Amino acid sequence: MVKPHTWFVLMAAAACLAGARAEDRADFYRKVALDHPDDLVLEAGGLARMPGGKLAVATRRGEVWIVENPYAADGRGVKWRRFAGALHESLGLAFHDGALFASQRTEITRLRDTDGDGIADEYRCVAKGWGVSGAYHEYTYGPKFDPQGNMWVTLNCTMGDVVLPNRDWRGYGLSVAPDGTWKPVSGGMRSPCGIGINEAGDVFYSDQQGHWNSACGIHHIRQGAFHGHTASFASAKLPGAPFEEPKELIESVPVPEVARRMPIYKPAAVWLPYRKMGTSTTDLALDNTGGKFGPFTGQFFVGELTNAGVNRVFLEKVGGEYQGACFPFLAGFQAGVLRLEFGEDGSLFVGETSRGWSSVARSSTAWSA
Repeated sequence: MVKPHTWFVLMAAAACLAGARAEDRADFYRKVALDHPDDLVLEAGGLARMPGGKLAVATRRGEVWIVENPYAADGRGVKWRRFAGALHESLGLAFHDGALFASQRTEITRLRDTDGDGIADEYRCVAKGWGVSGAYHEYTYGPKFDPQGNMWVTLNCTMGDVVLPNRDWRGYGLSVAPDGTWKPVSGGMRSPCGIGINEAGDVFYSDQQGHWNSACGIHHIRQGAFHGHTASFASAKLPGAPFEEPKELIESVPVPEVARRMPIYKPAAVWLPYRKMGTSTTDLALDNTGGKFGPFTGQFFVGELTNAGVNRVFLEKVGGEYQGACFPFLAGFQAGVLRLEFGEDGSLFVGETSRGWSSVARSSTAWSA
């Protein structure tokens, strides 16, 4: 059986990329598959660059692994150490203030090794309290840290119309203060799989096409914004809700008309053309490599699961609103692209998965839930 969990490192190989045609771009980057034990099923749900040339990888199976020598040019000689386990489908990972922070469905957990044996012995909940019903679609994404040390978390809306308890704040973006208190900032998200923070400290998320979303988009999270998916109205009457449910539900009209008639509605800054570039948009990674990865500093790279590729988004702020354009970057990965993380040498780590989420990649049907 072909493994669906292989993942790659992308590395810049030439300085003349700016003038390259899209079909030639692969000539300037190489994909390096990192070796890992045969019995390790990665299904990478989170990536976090760590000091000392290490990389942390969270898996959908609830483990966190520390990778040594992930920058190996041939992908060999890579060492894996299991750092933590027993997490509930971790779909995000960050390294901050000397510790790893992992998402679980019900909380964000800080993981620390306090006795120096290389294994986490402290699992501390640092944020919790949003609704989780047990429905399969209620993922928790993040965290990402902003310059002020706040964590940003996004919550998937519940799939379907089934009535379940404890569904508060599904489809919202949350800001978590350093003391663990949090608030919903904006809502109307469908499947906000990726969070990115630009050089100005503004926060964005990627959303996936589906009901109420005609295409995948890159959205600017800001206080009181409604991003378009009506599932979030179920929490609009809760204390602290960032907006009230509108008295009129506007549908079947062009987006500019919705924005005119519904002031809380804020359209995406960038729409990715459906099927051509965006079918199941995933992670956002800001190019902060200072030119090591190419002439893209300050731009976002965007994962794409169904099309098994990576796209690029350029944003600018005009009249107080972000707008921009999207560009294909690289395709042909072995499985769906779920997570992205820039390395200290300017390479881009790409974490892949395919369980339950099909893609055009050759390994997309090699594993089923």
